[in-house]
Amino acid sequence: MAENTIKTRIQLKSDTETNWGKSALIADGGTKTSGSTFVPKKGEVVIYSTDDSHPFSRLKVGNGVDSVPKLPFLQGSSAEFVVSTNSASSAALTGTLTNTTLLTNGKIIYYMLTYPLPPSAATLTLQYPAGNSTTAIPIYTYGTTQCITAYPAPFILTLIFYNDAFYLAANNISVLSE
Repeated sequence: MAENTIKTRIQLKSDTETNWGKSALIADGGTKTSGSTFVPKKGEVVIYSTDDSHPFSRLKVGNGVDSVPKLPFLQGSSAEFVVSTNSASSAALTGTLTNTTLLTNGKIIYYMLTYPLPPSAATLTLQYPAGNSTTAIPIYTYGTTQCITAYPAPFILTLIFYNDAFYLAANNISVLSE
C-alpha cells in the first residue's frame, strides 16, 4: 500500500488566564455572562500563557467532561512543557526550554512530538534560554534499556531527568484527533 506524507503544523490552544475566563463569551457570541464553559476533549492540551501574575506558562489537559476553569493545572514543581523543534521524524529529538536554566534530578519535561518517533535509540538535546544546549541525553524506558518504542505524532511524552538521562514515565498522553 502506498504511503502519503502530509506536511502540517500543530498549534495548541494558548491564551492568558483572563482570556480563558472569557472563552464562553467568545464561543457563545457574547451572550453568556458567566465564566468559561469551553470543554476541551480528552487529551486536548490547554496552555495558559505568561501574564502579569504568572511569569511562566501553565498547562491543563482536557478530560472531555470539565470546562477549562474546573480542570486542574498539571502539577510538578519542576515541570516544563517543550514542543519538538525537529523538522522531520527522528530519534534524535530536539527542543527549547523556556523556564529552565539547568537540568536537575527530578525535572519533569512534557515533550510534544510533532513528528513520529521512529523505533530507534532515542535521545533529547535541549536548548537553554541563554542559547547554550545540552548534549544528546539518552531516553530510557526501563532501567538501562534505551527507548526504541515508536510513537505517533502528535503525542506528549512525560520524561523525568535523573543522573544525566531521561526516563519515560508511564503516563504519556496521546493527542490523536477524532
